[in-house]
Amino acid sequence: MFRRNDLSPGSALLVLLAAWSLSAPFAYAKDRIRVFPSITVNQEYDTNVLREEDDEADWVTRIIPKLSFARESEQGHARVWLGLVSRLYAEFDELDGTDRYMKWDVDHSLSSRLSVFSEGRLMYLESQDAVADGDTLIGEGRPDQRQTQAGGGLRYTLSPMSSITASGGYFGRDYSSNSPDPRDARRDSDTRWGALSHNRVLNSTNRLSSSLQYQQTDFENIGVGSETDDMVSGTVQWDRAWSPIWSSTLSTGLRWLKADTDAGSNTTLGFVGGASLTRRFRRGEFNLSYQRETRPSSGLGSSLDTDTLRAAFKTRLTQRLRLEIFGEYELFNSANETDFSVNPSVQQIPGLTVLSCPSGGTLEGGKCKGTVNDVIESGSVVASVRLDWQIRQRLFTFVRYRYQDQTSSGTRNVGEFDSHRIMLGFEFGYPFDMK
Repeated sequence: MFRRNDLSPGSALLVLLAAWSLSAPFAYAKDRIRVFPSITVNQEYDTNVLREEDDEADWVTRIIPKLSFARESEQGHARVWLGLVSRLYAEFDELDGTDRYMKWDVDHSLSSRLSVFSEGRLMYLESQDAVADGDTLIGEGRPDQRQTQAGGGLRYTLSPMSSITASGGYFGRDYSSNSPDPRDARRDSDTRWGALSHNRVLNSTNRLSSSLQYQQTDFENIGVGSETDDMVSGTVQWDRAWSPIWSSTLSTGLRWLKADTDAGSNTTLGFVGGASLTRRFRRGEFNLSYQRETRPSSGLGSSLDTDTLRAAFKTRLTQRLRLEIFGEYELFNSANETDFSVNPSVQQIPGLTVLSCPSGGTLEGGKCKGTVNDVIESGSVVASVRLDWQIRQRLFTFVRYRYQDQTSSGTRNVGEFDSHRIMLGFEFGYPFDMK
């Protein structure tokens, strides 16, 4: 993971030049290069800026300058984006800050059959201070967070009807402070993954794809012991076009997960799958999808069920007016019996040293050992409506409403809140074509 100061403007520029140089060997005289600076300013009213059970409303101003570079050719493309998101709160200035990000996307054909691709991002989310009302803490705040994500691979065409893809990558999270609290879920991690997939066009209306992926994640020890997760998953997906306006996707697979901790190993085998249905219109489309993941109880008593239902509708009302409607419902249930082994706390009393263990733990061989029964049940509802209007060729405005409601029960509360957010914004961009 990169150090705390690695996403400074200077280092971001170096990474930008490095990513841009990836496309240099692929440049041709007919390539088109475009530089596109833009700025977005929006004003939002949020009824619950702290995402707590007790609502605290505020006005939020966001200023978002962006700069993109793109090289397009018949052989592929190379794109890089740089951006800042500055947020200013009218009342809770403890939440003010500036987030920074950089993204890239490269895809190029080396021959008629072989192509190479890469994509990734660097992101820095600035911390938010805790919010207090007098001596009462009403908002926990959050630490700095840095994310590094990079991936790439090769794509090879076996025939006009089939192809294979080999890919791999890395994803890392780095927090300025970690927390085992499930409301925060802050824990530094490093993830490495590799995948092999095959795509086959069966006929004009059916396509079948399969993939096999391995992923390993190392979690930082934050007082509850170190942990390494190894996951192997395999999926099969069927895509079908029923007619020019109706299409569907059906996927199913298995996921094997092994978690190694200081206290022992936990192995689970579960099911993943989903389905989606798409209806196309002359000026838009409607999509309905459902995803499910389930891991049955293992010998150490770990289970997980996640259900997600989404609906999205996009349409262009006129040449300059676009409408988007989105809804999502997610239900999460997790039950774990986790063995732990940690050092006892030490308390010095005159003439006596007292060793104590957390609840449920007993002292064995100088370590506190025990089992934690963990049950998390949470539900989330999200709904949003957005309207975009192109005022002029380079000037846009938009208005958006977003509702979110989160509930929680079980032995651990991951937070309950609801919020309404109304946003009005403007965006101006001016592209420069270099050649």
